[in-house]
Amino acid sequence: MTKRSELLLVILWMTVAACVVYVATGKPSLGIDDAQIFFTYAQNVASGKGLLYSPGVPPAEGYTSTLWTALCALMFWIHANEIGVLVVSMLLVVITQMLALRLIDTLLSGARAWQARLIYAVLITVSPAYLSWTTITLMDTGIWSTLIVSMVYVLLLPPASRSGWALAGAVFCLAQLARPEATVVGPALLALLWLKLRSQRHSSAPVWWILGAMIATTLALTAFRLAYFGYPLPSTYYAKVSSSTWYNLQIGFGYLARYVLGGNVAFVAALVCVPFGWRLLTRLIRALPRGKALVISDGLDDACQLLAAVGLLLLALPVSVGGDHFSLSRFYQPAWPVLCLLLALGAVRLVASARLAGTRIGAVNAGHVWATPAAVACLAVLLSCTSLKDSWLGIARHGSPLAPEFRAGLNGEKIGEAIDAVFARARVAPPTIGVVAAGGVARTYRGPIIDLMGLNNAFIAHFPGDRMGVKDHAAFEKAAFYQLPVDMVISSPAYSWDDVVLKRIFYDPRFTSAWRFGVVYLKADPAVRYESFYSTKFLKSLDADDRLAYRDSMVFNPASGMWEKAPSAPVVAARPPRTSVRVEHASGHASGSAA
Repeated sequence: MTKRSELLLVILWMTVAACVVYVATGKPSLGIDDAQIFFTYAQNVASGKGLLYSPGVPPAEGYTSTLWTALCALMFWIHANEIGVLVVSMLLVVITQMLALRLIDTLLSGARAWQARLIYAVLITVSPAYLSWTTITLMDTGIWSTLIVSMVYVLLLPPASRSGWALAGAVFCLAQLARPEATVVGPALLALLWLKLRSQRHSSAPVWWILGAMIATTLALTAFRLAYFGYPLPSTYYAKVSSSTWYNLQIGFGYLARYVLGGNVAFVAALVCVPFGWRLLTRLIRALPRGKALVISDGLDDACQLLAAVGLLLLALPVSVGGDHFSLSRFYQPAWPVLCLLLALGAVRLVASARLAGTRIGAVNAGHVWATPAAVACLAVLLSCTSLKDSWLGIARHGSPLAPEFRAGLNGEKIGEAIDAVFARARVAPPTIGVVAAGGVARTYRGPIIDLMGLNNAFIAHFPGDRMGVKDHAAFEKAAFYQLPVDMVISSPAYSWDDVVLKRIFYDPRFTSAWRFGVVYLKADPAVRYESFYSTKFLKSLDADDRLAYRDSMVFNPASGMWEKAPSAPVVAARPPRTSVRVEHASGHASGSAA
C-alpha cells in the first residue's frame, strides 16, 4: 500500500468513526460546554480584546492549554470558527494514527506488521471514549494525544539527522504549551531517550539541547502568565486541586479504578504494562548503580518496555491531582494510542515467542498468518462490548454519557441570549451575572460574568479553602461571594446541583436578606424577561427605570427556612419556554472551565 493510499484510508477511518460517535451522541452542537470556554478566549483574542473570559472582569487563565487556545484563536481569526476547530481536531487524530502505524511498520515487517496494524486499528475503534474526546468535543485532548504519540515516536525511533532532532525538539517544546502535565511527561520521556541512546552507544547531546529548549519554553510561558495573569499556573489549578495530597491521592486512585474497571480493554492494557515495566525497571537497577549501559534487548521487546513505562506514567499522573469530573475518563484518553500500541506489539511478540518455542500457538500462526490477530481483534471487540462504560453497546443502549455536556453548552448560549435580550431591548447596561456553568453563556452574553467556581475568576480561584467536595467544583466560598459585585446569580432554589456546589448559600441569612428570586421584564413587552436571583441593590437601581420591572416568583420564609411560591402577582404575558433551565451532566454536575 502506498503512503497516499494509507493516508486516505486513515482519513476515511477516522471520519467514519467521528460520524458514528457524533450520531451516537445525539448529533449535538459543536463542542461541549468546556470547549465553549476555549472559544470565548479565542474569540476575544481574534477580535483584539486579549486573553479575556469576560469584559469588565480581571483576566484569569481559565484554560490549561495555551497551544489549543492559540489554534482556536487562529480558526476564529480566519472566520472558520467551530468548523475550523473540528477540522483541526480531525487532522490531529489522523496524524496520531499515521504516526502509530508508521511506528509499527518500522519496528516490524511483513505479515507481523500487518497483524499489529489490524490489532491496533481494532483497539482504537472499539473505544468510543477516545474517539469522542479527540474529535467532536473540540477539547485539547486530541492535540495532547498527538503530541504524546509524537514524543513516543522520537523515543522509539530516535532521529538520525540534525533536521530530525530539530523537529523532535519542536515537538517536546510544543508539548509544554499543550498541557501542564507535559512538565512531567516531557522530561520523563527525555530521560528514557537518554538511557536508550546510552545503551546503543549513541551521542546523547541532542537530548540535552532538547531539555534546554524545553526548560526555556516552560520559563517563557511562566513569565507570560506572571506578567499577564499574575500567577505562575492557570486559575483552573488553584480552583480545582486541593492542597491536601492525601485527599488528591484518595480520589485520584478512585478515578484510576473507575477507568481501569470501567473498560475491559483498558484493564488488560494496564495489566500488560506491569510486566514490561518491571522488566525495564530491573534493567535499570542492574545497570545504573554500576555506571554501565543498559543491557540491549531485542528491538520489539525494548519498544514494549518503553511503551509500558510511558503508559504507567500516563496512568499515574491523573492520580496525583485527583483525576477529573468528566464522564469517560477524559484525562486517560490521550494515553489510549500508547496503550493500543503496547497491546498490538505485545500480542505479536507473544506469538513470535510461542512460535520459536515450538508451541501449538506458534504452529497455528505459522499456518494461518491472520488467525492470531483476528482472534485478538475479536477478543478486543468482545471485551469492549462487555465493558461497563467505554462500550459501543452501552452507548447504543443508554446514549453517550457526554451528551449532557453538549446540551449544557447549547443551553448556556440560550441563557446568555435571553439575559442579553432583556437589557439590550431596555437599553440598560447589562448587569454582572454569577454563573456555575461558565461555557456557553460567555459566548452570547455581552456583560460582565463572574465564574462562581473560580475557574475563570482569579479572586475565587485564590480565595482560601480546602477544595474538597464535588470534584473540580469546590472552590466557591460564601465569604468570597459577598465581596464580589454580583447583580444576578443564574440559578434557582430548585436546582439541587447548584445548591450543593454553592454550599447552600441560597439559605444563608445574609443571602436571603439581600437577594430576591423573581422575574425582570420589559414593561412594554412582558414576554421579554428573565427569571433568576437578583440582588436587592440591583433591583433598587431599576426603581427609577420606566422600561424594566420586577416581580417575585419565590420568597424566602424564615419560619420554614425554605423558598416558597410568592403570593399572587399581576398577570403578565403568557410565559415562553424557560431558557434558564440548567442541564446537569450525566455525572450530576455542570462544567465550568476549559481544563
